[in-house]
Amino acid sequence: MLQFLNNQQNQKNHPNENFAREVMELFTLGRGNYTELDIKESARAFTGWAYNGKTGEYAFNAKVHDEGNKNFLGKIGNFHGEDILDIITANKQTAVFICTKLYRYFVNDIPDNDHINQMADVFYKGNYEITPLLEFVFQADWFYDDKNTGNLVKSPIEFLVGLNRQFYISYQNPDVLMQFQRTLGQVLFRPPNVAGWPGGRNWIDSSSLMYRMKMPSTILNAGYIDFTGKATPEDEAYLASQKKQQLNVIKKVQAQPDWDRFLKDIPPNTTPTQIAQFMLEPKLDKTVTDEVANSTDLKTTIIQIVSTPEYQLC
Repeated sequence: MLQFLNNQQNQKNHPNENFAREVMELFTLGRGNYTELDIKESARAFTGWAYNGKTGEYAFNAKVHDEGNKNFLGKIGNFHGEDILDIITANKQTAVFICTKLYRYFVNDIPDNDHINQMADVFYKGNYEITPLLEFVFQADWFYDDKNTGNLVKSPIEFLVGLNRQFYISYQNPDVLMQFQRTLGQVLFRPPNVAGWPGGRNWIDSSSLMYRMKMPSTILNAGYIDFTGKATPEDEAYLASQKKQQLNVIKKVQAQPDWDRFLKDIPPNTTPTQIAQFMLEPKLDKTVTDEVANSTDLKTTIIQIVSTPEYQLC
């Protein structure tokens, strides 16, 4: 964050407000729960927060720290950055804001204020320990309500990792996984900005949904996939490094699922509908049940199940 948000340049007499602003807006209080004065004053407290350019380790530079009094969230004192964070976490709105993010990530993209306030109580009273909060969420009755089951869109990483683990897939050329990530809009460890990926329904559009539904059958059949489209900046950098003029738009997915290992875990006499119920989070509708009921063999059934829109949900 110090690198992303220019805090290396945050020095007394010339404060840079980027870090202070985003600490509150993106990660703690949330927009509307602080003032421009709070940003300016906390930026002064964060002067001197820096890092070693060679090792990347945090380093405090006392020479450029502002030792004057600051007025932050109604409190006045010679605050340092740690003091600012203590004041922020003493404000229960921080617990509410973080719990709202967690609720949208684990439970439902549509916040439920009653459930979020329950979470915030646990989080705040537990001194922001994450384990008790997650235990509370995963043991809450409302976590398993129908409206909160199979309603979240898997991120590209969740989708790919889940598929690979479920079918024990190995790749002759693992680079194709990077191409999958770029195509679906989430390259691991390369977020678009300090806020990270927007997530939720932003993962799905008309183009990415078709790729998502096509990928499982292509991977499980070791077929070809068409990556036609405008090259991303990462693609362009790769092409430049390889001195190639155009994107290699069609690639063979050299993948090998371990079908024997996967199928041995399915009990004998399990029906296609039961398999679909186990593999898909949402309740089955008639379209899915009719489709799997007409499958000619077990492998075909499985591939049809993972090629449904419902497989994109968790």
